[in-house]
Amino acid sequence: MRRPPFTTERALKEVDRCAGSQFAPKVAAASLEIWSRGVLGDLPAAAAF
Repeated sequence: MRRPPFTTERALKEVDRCAGSQFAPKVAAASLEIWSRGVLGDLPAAAAF
C-alpha cells in the first residue's frame, strides 16, 4: 500500500532535513531558496506524483 503524498510544507521540511544525506546540500539549499522566492509558483500537479 502506498502512503499518501507529502504536503508541500512537509516536503520542504524533508528536503531541509535530508540535506547532506539524501540530497546534495547545495542543491537542497538552492531548491529551498527558489521555492521561498516563489519562482516555481504553485505546483498542484506535482502532488499527483
